[in-house]
Amino acid sequence: MSHSALETGNRQKLQKNDQIRIRKDIRSLTQDELDHLINAWIFVQNNEPDPDTLPDNPNTVSFFNIAGFHGEPFRGAGYSSSQWWGGYCNHGNVLFPTWHRAYLLCLENALQQYDKTVSIALPYWNEIDTDGNNPIPKIFLQKTYVFKNGKEVPNPLYSYKLASAIRDRLLPIPDADYSKYKGYNTVRYPFSGLVGTPDVATTDAHNSLMQELNTLKDGTTDSLLQSNVYNWLRATVINDQGVTVGGSTADNYIRSLFAPNYTVFSNTTSAEKWNDDRFDDSSAGGLGTADDAVMPLERPHNAVHLAVGGFEVPGIPSRSYIPDANGDMGENDTASFDPIFFFHHCFIDLVFWAWQTKHNQDTQLDLMEFYPGTNSVDSQGPTPGITGNTWLNLETPLNPFPRNSNASSALLVFLLPEVYVDANQCHRM
Repeated sequence: MSHSALETGNRQKLQKNDQIRIRKDIRSLTQDELDHLINAWIFVQNNEPDPDTLPDNPNTVSFFNIAGFHGEPFRGAGYSSSQWWGGYCNHGNVLFPTWHRAYLLCLENALQQYDKTVSIALPYWNEIDTDGNNPIPKIFLQKTYVFKNGKEVPNPLYSYKLASAIRDRLLPIPDADYSKYKGYNTVRYPFSGLVGTPDVATTDAHNSLMQELNTLKDGTTDSLLQSNVYNWLRATVINDQGVTVGGSTADNYIRSLFAPNYTVFSNTTSAEKWNDDRFDDSSAGGLGTADDAVMPLERPHNAVHLAVGGFEVPGIPSRSYIPDANGDMGENDTASFDPIFFFHHCFIDLVFWAWQTKHNQDTQLDLMEFYPGTNSVDSQGPTPGITGNTWLNLETPLNPFPRNSNASSALLVFLLPEVYVDANQCHRM
């Protein structure tokens, strides 16, 4: 591995333990490891929502229910009011890294139920070390998967077929309806997943055009996806208007490791306040340069979501080279239904751990109290079960995951190589 910045920190040698889960770069998995991973994913995707079980049960083994913890199907006040967020995920506040860490462990626990005798962990999509101009590992682009014994099955990491319909009663953004019908298959750039009533005609025409490109040359849309993600990760981003709108996301991951404290590292809201107080763009006599600005982990995280999904909404500048590309990863409502979401977030969690070890905060996290990004109304708005104007801290519940759950007692090992993480110490749940 070449990115030494991710290899810094206080490496802990863990004792042999039945609960150790080894998270590896997905490109490094053996055939047997991939076979087991695919079988476990098929298991959770085939477990349809149980109508007799609470949909927000954190011990569920239904992928539909687990994916639904993040955003849609919305619940509580956020079901029909844009002032509240109807999903449990946290964005734009200090709980962004910790909530998603608990979320990953929830899915890992479900995957473990496929075969309790074999330890399983989510591999990470290494977004810094790429395969030339093809940053997305091939496993995510293959429609079928062939096991070691020659058996071929639909690839559960390529797409997910919704086990139930999702109705969007919120519509906070004009002309964007994120309703999905039962049997809908998640899509990525350059396709569109806007299949609500106002958008379905445009989406059908757009997706038909994309399929025609594949007819002319097989794999064209995969190449477009790889190119788009590469441009976000490694090169300057130019949108369909020829306007430069961003730089290297891979570099931003590394820059985030130098954020001076957890609060500004963790989210965009806090980082923006930090930078606003220290840099004056209105004059040459500002307090620093752009290179000195804090880079929050959430920013490159957001960039990869947009790169994989694409996103276009009237009135919002496009960051996509292909108009009308609106894949699921590009919007928060249904991003978690795309299986690649969890491998992306596994890498985010790895960078989070690298920051912790670099700054000697592997056993605790220090917050700047009452700072922007520490209130439930910041950014997305309050999540279900959290009242408005609630100050957030490390004791704030990471709903729907219970405190001291099995998820918090599991040991994780990241192989980067030999970057170790003890989830029991890293989680305040």
